[in-house]
Amino acid sequence: MSTASETITTTVSHQLNKYQRAETPFSPTGDAVFLSVLLTVGLLFATPAIATLLNIVGVPMIYGLLASLALIISAYSVFVISIGAIPVGVCVAAIITATISSNVPLLSSATEYPANIGPHLWLVFIPLGILVAMLALRQSTFEVIPVEMLIIGMAVWALLGAILGSPERPLVAVFFSLYVGVLAVSFGAMYRAVQRGYISPRGVVYVLLVVAAGHAVFGVVQFAAQGSFGFSFLGEVARDVSKSRAVFPIGGLMYGLYISGLTGGSAPLSILLAFVTPLSVGFAIERRGSYAVLSLPLLLSFALFLTAKESAFMGLFAGLGVGALLWAIGNDWIELSSLVDRRVIAGGSAVIVAGVVGSLWYLQRLFENSNSASIRFRQLAGGIQMALDNPLFGIGGANYAYTASQYNLPSQLGGGSAFPIHSMIVGMFAEIGFVGGLLFLLALGLVFLSALSSWIARPTAFRAGIVGAVVAYVVVGFWVTPLRYANTIPFWFLAGALVGSHE
Repeated sequence: MSTASETITTTVSHQLNKYQRAETPFSPTGDAVFLSVLLTVGLLFATPAIATLLNIVGVPMIYGLLASLALIISAYSVFVISIGAIPVGVCVAAIITATISSNVPLLSSATEYPANIGPHLWLVFIPLGILVAMLALRQSTFEVIPVEMLIIGMAVWALLGAILGSPERPLVAVFFSLYVGVLAVSFGAMYRAVQRGYISPRGVVYVLLVVAAGHAVFGVVQFAAQGSFGFSFLGEVARDVSKSRAVFPIGGLMYGLYISGLTGGSAPLSILLAFVTPLSVGFAIERRGSYAVLSLPLLLSFALFLTAKESAFMGLFAGLGVGALLWAIGNDWIELSSLVDRRVIAGGSAVIVAGVVGSLWYLQRLFENSNSASIRFRQLAGGIQMALDNPLFGIGGANYAYTASQYNLPSQLGGGSAFPIHSMIVGMFAEIGFVGGLLFLLALGLVFLSALSSWIARPTAFRAGIVGAVVAYVVVGFWVTPLRYANTIPFWFLAGALVGSHE
């Protein structure tokens, strides 16, 4: 049997090698840009358009979306194989589909899990599985690197908490550990793809820029139409426009919760735009003179405004601020030696403290009459208390919604499904304990150090933008739920490419 399996593996690997090449006529980065434009247009615009035409002639929307999705994916696959760009094509497909919240429930109870982390087949699983298989066929052993080890440690610790702890819903905690495991696989796959030359780190950034622009355009179209189009199977959120906000000073136009692109909601879209916008600014500075490139940050920022997510703007401003500071230092506008002067340190510390206190006061005044904001702050306080009460294993992965009532906290907004904690940072400590929370912070810290070391090695605006992107994601993460693949996988793909470029 072993001989037969070795023969099959060798044959499959040989067939893949016929099509796999590190260089194509455009180079991996050029192919990544071209293929990302092709697939983004196909999935975000051609698929809904074809489904709409089929619906006009009597085909139910769900079947039309399935048929058009299969058509676009098949056409893309055939094209990628025909030009001999399987490795980069699979990487591009994985990054783009990670931003699209299209999934199929595998069990009738799947929708009962918070943020759909239960038994679902997500669109991103298809190219991600292919990428993992390709890497496994080309490399028999893998060295686990520190960031990967930390994320795997989180998954294992979450699983131990589900078994040895006392979660309200043990099965939900098990699925949370699997969810974190998928993040580890996503990071590791992109890290090794960069290492093997399937795609360049810059190529990964370009793909994120393209797909973010695609979702931004879709969001602007939703705003122009003042509603969603009914493509919920593809990841478009179905929200009541009347519950959104009126555009100031233009009366009658609403923006907010229904602006989602195909990411699954205004929150996932805002997270994507918040950490990709600093990348676009760095890219625009690097490519001066191109109006298309210069307009990209404006498009992403406008779409982010339409989501009405203040937390995302906090992350964006933090990311842009850090990126701008690094860019100024890189251009010798600020001398590094002056930053270590005691007077500068004292003054800077005073400004930071005043800024933090002022921001908290401003947020409190701004949100004091907002039910949503009040719930967020109550969740933070409750999450911290949960972590203190359950320091080892936490309350169980994704179990916040089922434990909230014990702390007199709201478990949902306006009824409906269980409502998870809206803080990626506090949520990790509350749900998987101090060990799991520290592992998560260490993983983020190593990614940040990798981005910073890249900028130190070559202090360009583009690399300053990458550091800003990491900062933006961490800041936004303090205010959003961690329980969505569209919230997390795109960032860990970027992190894998970033770390992979330095190994």
